[in-house]
Amino acid sequence: VPKDDLVCIETRTFPGGGRHLVDDPASEAGKVLRFLKKEYPEQIKPPYRFKINHPVYLRNMEGAFKVEDADVVRDGKYHWYRLGGGEALEGLVIEMPVRGWSINCPVKEYFVHDPERFPKNPNCWEFWVSFRLNGEDLFVDRLLMVRKWRDWRTKKGKEKR
Repeated sequence: VPKDDLVCIETRTFPGGGRHLVDDPASEAGKVLRFLKKEYPEQIKPPYRFKINHPVYLRNMEGAFKVEDADVVRDGKYHWYRLGGGEALEGLVIEMPVRGWSINCPVKEYFVHDPERFPKNPNCWEFWVSFRLNGEDLFVDRLLMVRKWRDWRTKKGKEKR
C-alpha cells in the first residue's frame, strides 16, 4: 500500500479521551485509551463495538464495525482488527465503545474536497483498530485508515465514468 494511502491516528489525539489516556509500554504509541470493564460493564464486552457517528457519513458501508470475541488475540499485545469501510463523507467520526460514545476520532481532515480531479474515488477507506485486552479491560492505541481507490459509482451502483 502506498504511504500516501495510509493514515495511522494515535488515540492520544482523540477528543474526549482525557481521563482514559494512560501510559502503556506495550504500545508503540506510548499513550493509549484504557476502558475499564467495571466502569463500562455494558459496553466493554464481546462483541467489541466501534461505531460511526451516523450512516449518512459512510456510503456503501462494508463490515459491522465490531470485533467478535473469537477473533480477539489474548496475549497482552496489541493486534489490528478490521472494522469495515466504505465511502467516507466529510462529517464521518469513528467512535470508541463507551457510554455516550463521547470519545471519538473525527476523520474529516483526510476527506478530499475535490475528488473529481482523480480517476478513481479517493474518499473510500477501510478502517482498522489496534487494541489489546488486559483481563476484561480494553486498551486502544491506534486507528488505521487504508485508502481503497474505487471506481466512480452512480447512486444505483453502476460505473459513472
